[in-house]
Amino acid sequence: MPKYVLVRSPAALPPQGWVGYGWSNVDFSRFASAQALLAHFRAEGIDYGRKGNQIRRYFALGEGDRVIVPMGSHIVIGEASGQKAFELGVAYGENRVAVSFLKHADGSLVRIPRNQLPQGLASRLKIRMAIAPLDEFAEKVEWLIHQARDEGAVSLDRRIETLEYETEEAFKAQLLANLRQGRTYLESGGYGLEQLVLELLTLEGYEGRIEAKNARADLGDVDIAASRTDAFSSTRLLVQVKHHDGVSGLHGLRQLEALEDDEEAIRCFVTSAEVSDTLRERAEAQGIRVMDGADLVEWLVGHLEGLSRTTRQRLGIGLTPTLLLSTP
Repeated sequence: MPKYVLVRSPAALPPQGWVGYGWSNVDFSRFASAQALLAHFRAEGIDYGRKGNQIRRYFALGEGDRVIVPMGSHIVIGEASGQKAFELGVAYGENRVAVSFLKHADGSLVRIPRNQLPQGLASRLKIRMAIAPLDEFAEKVEWLIHQARDEGAVSLDRRIETLEYETEEAFKAQLLANLRQGRTYLESGGYGLEQLVLELLTLEGYEGRIEAKNARADLGDVDIAASRTDAFSSTRLLVQVKHHDGVSGLHGLRQLEALEDDEEAIRCFVTSAEVSDTLRERAEAQGIRVMDGADLVEWLVGHLEGLSRTTRQRLGIGLTPTLLLSTP
């Protein structure tokens, strides 16, 4: 029986026939088993935190397993071959698995709109884990595969699907540029971006607050403290937010590293800029989650409908319908 797995791969890889996961300092393809891989992590003192099950699940992707990759407001679906590779150059995509994705006759990926997915599957795709099981949705995924193979898309005209995807990608690129370069109406000094991140966390079910500046005497600093509790678990986040253009430096990461006295909280570094491989590797070693500008925009776009009217206006996002086709 095939496994059904959600993989939050960098968007650049599926068109090339791959999905990718991070851990740029460890080549997964060198190991014969997940047990040997995790033993290497421990031997090298690399802290994988609570990601052990995700690493095992990704490593175990084998021939015939179904892989579902979210790409903005669409998903793509493919069948894994089991072939593994390691290559630098795409952040969070260094450890790769070959996947044969559903494609159109012209070789382009079949992108299935999220709003055409069954409700339960669409909700599950909102989970923030990079690698997650979707076996309970096996029947629904197989139906989507059947529809896509027979019709080339799910319920939407091929031209509309392509234009919608291209329009969304252009929108995200412009929104990211606006955020980085301060071409929005968010409050200045970084506070506006902190408010935006707090609103996104609220939409994810967290309760939080923006912390007072310079509340600690040492280097340690937190912009947002947030928590979420349900019947089975409780999660606390300590978030450092940087409104930068270009590439974020290590200062924000050092501020989170200095919070070692609060070991139960998940430390998160969020920036509107790009981040270097050095920063990512150092963050992974310390168990600190990193979200760069591109990831931030993906997160934001996933919650556009839930954002307050005021926030959308400050970001310069309108609600006027867009006509994708000027002629029939």
